Amino acid sequence: MLAQEPKQLMVGFKAVLNGCDDTPFANDQEKRACENVLTKLTSEELEGAACASYAYWWMTKYDHGMSDEYMQRAQHAMALRECRRHYIGEGKKCNKTLAAIKEALQYRLEYDMESIRSCIAPFEDFPFASTKTNLKHEKDGSFITMEELKDMILDELTNKQEMVVRGHSKEHSAILYKHTRTARTEETNPQAYLYANIYIAERGLAVNEFLSLGKQEKLLVIFNFRQYNSANSPPHHLHDIMTKMMSRTYPERLAKLILMEPSLWLRVGYKLVYPFLARDTRDKIAFLPNVQSEQRKRAVFGHLVDPEQATQHLLHDGKLTSPLDAKHFVMNVPFHQLYDDVPLVQ
Repeated sequence: MLAQEPKQLMVGFKAVLNGCDDTPFANDQEKRACENVLTKLTSEELEGAACASYAYWWMTKYDHGMSDEYMQRAQHAMALRECRRHYIGEGKKCNKTLAAIKEALQYRLEYDMESIRSCIAPFEDFPFASTKTNLKHEKDGSFITMEELKDMILDELTNKQEMVVRGHSKEHSAILYKHTRTARTEETNPQAYLYANIYIAERGLAVNEFLSLGKQEKLLVIFNFRQYNSANSPPHHLHDIMTKMMSRTYPERLAKLILMEPSLWLRVGYKLVYPFLARDTRDKIAFLPNVQSEQRKRAVFGHLVDPEQATQHLLHDGKLTSPLDAKHFVMNVPFHQLYDDVPLVQ
């Protein structure tokens, strides 16, 4: 990976923290409610909530030269942002919000998301990283090393299901691409599957922070179902585990979900549940059955993405034309940057 000087990164992440007080509350009542929830967290929980921000988490690992007062303000502001997302997700119920935050923090510890964030970066980027994680192998209970965690994620993203963060929307939402899974169901390593999906979600959110200086919190997610085969789907129980963990850990993080070339059963299933979905949820989901139709592509993507930030899968005149190489993305592109920020050398 192309390591960046900590001082260079610090400038960008400091810019994020400088604007972190601008939490997008709808009104003062929402802010007071979330402030009240934060008072019920322990100091460790408050720090954990703040570390949902990649920028804040990264800054806590270095001799950043910021005052204690500055970092305490940043901690409070980032924890408040995390609280607001849960507050909205829980229907603005304070008791449910508090329970949701605590459950999300438990997931972050259980899946050792700090190690997932840092396992592939070079030592120069994360000199604090240990050689071991707090994760354990399911088979024998031994601790997973950072190298093993890196290999799990790399294998999943390069050999089983390519996923990258490439381009951004007009609203500066990073675009997270998930391509059709190619590994057969029985070849799925449950732990690798979960860790890789956490990894790509964390990268997308880190890109959002850096790209928008903390203003954009939501991702544009695109699933490409081209050549989908049900024999390659992960086990249903594993998908259920991931869905529950993701929905709890990342509330209010989805700007829009676009399903390209979805299978017939998926379209039929969606029509069946459509009447029961909240309007906000409906508005976040779009289907693109025919990717060859430029008119249909324009209808779905034209108002979301400029050609300069689109691949030709999205728009025929998309300018992001270099081949997809997930290994390049994982190994060469810094965690908080988009796929095309580092040119692919062929």
